Amino acid sequence: MPVLSEQFREILYEQRRLLLVTWIMFFIALGFYLMIPEITSKHLPPQVDYPYTKQVRDTFWVISIVSAAFLVWVKSHSHTVQAIFRASRQPLEIMDLKGDTPVEKDAERLIFSYRSRMIVAFSLSEMIAIFGLVLALIGDYRSDQQVFSLISASLLIYFYPSRTFFDELIGECERREMRRT
Repeated sequence: MPVLSEQFREILYEQRRLLLVTWIMFFIALGFYLMIPEITSKHLPPQVDYPYTKQVRDTFWVISIVSAAFLVWVKSHSHTVQAIFRASRQPLEIMDLKGDTPVEKDAERLIFSYRSRMIVAFSLSEMIAIFGLVLALIGDYRSDQQVFSLISASLLIYFYPSRTFFDELIGECERREMRRT
């Protein structure tokens, strides 16, 4: 028997839908990043004599590889049901919880923690594509941009906010509440 009311469950699932829309917007932005150099190169060709282009390129590659590896590691260690539960227990002073009962407040804190982690992961994934865009604009590294965008898209797919995982979070929240009572 579900512990959370249907109305409150709908509020929680609305958060997942908003997260999904955010994910889609990040994905759409990747397409725009790929179009920008095509459009701007007709009017503003990249400088070929910029003195630090090679160093910037090398730095972006290192940062991107480390970031991608870090994100994969983080997902396997910090994006589990148990890790999100632990994080949701941290005090949140800036959040106005909408739940009426303690279990509803716990569930909302849990979803807030999950949503926050996912948005950070989306942003860090997108950062890699932005590095590729910068390289394409300053040094005409279009092939680098395509690789960076592919890495970014792969990470976004890896961090897709699945309904299955969301259901697991809600289910675990209800199981824990039933054990408490």
